[in-house]
Amino acid sequence: MLTTYSFPNVLPFRAMQFLRNTGIVRAFGSIYPGFLDTNENLPDDVLELNRKQTMENLWNNTMLEERSHLNNNGHAVLDGGEIGDIPLTIITGGANDMEGWGESQKDLLEWSAESEQIVVSEGDHFLHTDHPEEVIDAVRTLVSSD
Repeated sequence: MLTTYSFPNVLPFRAMQFLRNTGIVRAFGSIYPGFLDTNENLPDDVLELNRKQTMENLWNNTMLEERSHLNNNGHAVLDGGEIGDIPLTIITGGANDMEGWGESQKDLLEWSAESEQIVVSEGDHFLHTDHPEEVIDAVRTLVSSD
């Protein structure tokens, strides 16, 4: 059974949305240039694009709506049941300290008889940007398996 974990209510995110809409996040970002650089492994031109996207979309209504349905969406996926012997690779960030995250990732292994978990010890949430080689290697291994 997949472990469930709860997410905080959206109030702190509404506060971030207010700070973005009033320009406070932009001002803070100009004083502390690395403030929005959560993906420091990106090339400079992509990093600049990421900053702009973050300023434009940081905790917009769509993101808040998605977050409010996260647990229900997770349960809907679980209700679909196991996937038999279809290969499944779980790539987990070992540095993610969200309550229940590690347990829920381990529980996903039960979905398939052909599952494996790869833990990227230094990884957090955005493994595809912070540790792209590990993700690419895992996908290549998965698609080349019999």
